[in-house]
Amino acid sequence: RLASGSAALTIFPDLSTVDTTLLQSINIANTSISFLSANMLGGLENLQALNLGSSVSWFSSSALLTLPGLQQLQAESLTQMIQDPETEFFDEVCCNLGTAYSIGDQTWYGCNYQDEPVTCATEDFVTYSVSTDDLGSFNEGHAKFGWGAASAEECCQLCSMYSGCKYWTFDNRWTISSNLCTLKTSSVGRKETHNWYDLACDLSKLE
Repeated sequence: RLASGSAALTIFPDLSTVDTTLLQSINIANTSISFLSANMLGGLENLQALNLGSSVSWFSSSALLTLPGLQQLQAESLTQMIQDPETEFFDEVCCNLGTAYSIGDQTWYGCNYQDEPVTCATEDFVTYSVSTDDLGSFNEGHAKFGWGAASAEECCQLCSMYSGCKYWTFDNRWTISSNLCTLKTSSVGRKETHNWYDLACDLSKLE
């Protein structure tokens, strides 16, 4: 069993020089490790339980292919893997639902990157009310992604790449740097307006 409760641990230890034949459990839940790749876990054929806690945000789903004995995966903050596509969304903006991985009695879904342009059915001067189910609002150069939506076309593309997004609004009343793109899961609260674009994203190319 490999476990660490040290928040000072920021890099996964190199196990290539260690006999890992009997290693069945890894727990790095209370560390500051945020990244875990397939190369870091390669060769752990007998690993049965992996607890990533809330610190690991980026975990390569391909790493699961190197862990044939894994029966349990615990994780709270992964950006590129989810368990329930009906209620969960990827935090990574470019992800759509990808490969399903069976781990014991669990099913985890990996990220399938989508970067091909899509078309959107537009409806001018219509908006939807703000909802608690909204996925987020972004302007140009949004801090979370390093880029945002300076135009309606970019807002459409952003929605197509964000898992769970079916509709979006683009508020172009202000300067380009202040234009606001809001990603939405539904069209609840539809109403006419003189200032907003409201557009339903056509995801047929992603299905």
